[in-house]
Amino acid sequence: MNNHKSEYGVIQTIRFMIRQAVKEAPAVLVWLVVDAILVLILQLLELYVTPVLLRDIEEQIALKELVTTILFFSSGILLLTGLKEYINNATYQGKIEIRMSLCKAITEKIGATSYCNLGKKDFQEKKERTNQATSSNSSATEIIWIQLNQLVFCILGFLAYLFVMKRMNVLILAVTILAAVVSYLAAQRSVVWLQNNRAENDHARQCMWYLRGEAWSPVSAKDIRILHMKEWLLKTMKQNYEIFMHFERALGNHHFMADCVNIFSALIRNGVAYAYLIGQVLAGNMDAPQFILYFSAVSGFTSWVQGIMENVAQCVDEIDFSRVKAAVKDAGLEENIERLSEKYETKLGRKVHLDAYELSGGETQRLMLARALYRNAPVIVLDEPTAALDPIAESDLYERYHELTKGSTSIYVSHRLASTRFCDRIILIGAGGIAEMGTHEELMEAGKEYAHLYEVQSRYYTEGGMEDAAFDA
Repeated sequence: MNNHKSEYGVIQTIRFMIRQAVKEAPAVLVWLVVDAILVLILQLLELYVTPVLLRDIEEQIALKELVTTILFFSSGILLLTGLKEYINNATYQGKIEIRMSLCKAITEKIGATSYCNLGKKDFQEKKERTNQATSSNSSATEIIWIQLNQLVFCILGFLAYLFVMKRMNVLILAVTILAAVVSYLAAQRSVVWLQNNRAENDHARQCMWYLRGEAWSPVSAKDIRILHMKEWLLKTMKQNYEIFMHFERALGNHHFMADCVNIFSALIRNGVAYAYLIGQVLAGNMDAPQFILYFSAVSGFTSWVQGIMENVAQCVDEIDFSRVKAAVKDAGLEENIERLSEKYETKLGRKVHLDAYELSGGETQRLMLARALYRNAPVIVLDEPTAALDPIAESDLYERYHELTKGSTSIYVSHRLASTRFCDRIILIGAGGIAEMGTHEELMEAGKEYAHLYEVQSRYYTEGGMEDAAFDA
């Protein structure tokens, strides 16, 4: 396949877009940095919430202090999420203004170029690429701001997590960084191959779709029949299709090799890091809350390192749609999504998109479950996970969730005791502290407040007056 070298590199493109933003909408750059800082703080709150709550529960602090801690984290997360949504809305118009200024410049360039250039192949290809880069809100000239935001976010996150992990052995940090670098280089090899071989594939695809359009066109139908072009048309389409499929197979092989390297690197990284953490716990140098904190931080730290490198390279992290569909199916959302006109491409949130689809309470909670399943997170915290569901849907979701999250540590906070039967450890909070603790069977045999509440809720399915935190380890 032919090699194709880009005229402008990533750094030149970023500089150009920043200059364009300074001229057309400088507020976009300011909000970009502010948004990255807010998201980082949000990530840190989510990182610390589980270890802090676990430590408070182990120390059996007063209920008032525990509730205060929960309110602090919940309010912080809610406030930052709201600010982030505000920033998205505030920068929406500015991003469009920058893109439209580029569209205007391109139009002026096309109108001013020599007439003889209009029919040249390379001019038409450049025109097509510029159209793809500026045609919509999801095109490159707007997506670049998301990438730059992620770059700033990853740099700040790397520094923050480096501070969090300073207690860990230097060897662990070195192995974590090395694993991320190896994974990045393997992925970058696929990206470089794609860039070097895309031109011929693009040409084959354009020819294939052009011929298909002509074959369907009533205008061309007469010529095809009069000139007996059917066999030539099919043969040419087949040739271009074979070129296209050869490229796709080769690209798939490159991605497969990159994925294998990534899995092996993650195995080495996690093996070394977790062995160290478990050793520290067994030696008495680290308690359970610290273990959970550093356990979560290792994976997060890797994502920051990789993020700094799949955004400097301007590579969009590929979404594994097979895993997306599997997670959606397991969460019980497949039928809902298949009924939508745009299916998995459906926009959500009318604050951002006027034509977006608004999820119901039950759909939202199933979506949260699908996200957790896709991420395959080792520790998952759910606060009132079935509040918007009816009893039958709630029971179905809990049974499904329990089955699908085996091997993970799940923490539930709920007023409904239907979530507790399958949990390994149940903590009933009331009367200023921990009222009862144990398994479902143990608490039912004790015949105290938990048993009373469970019997009442089982009969009438009304919400009880106490709050239970159930741990599924």
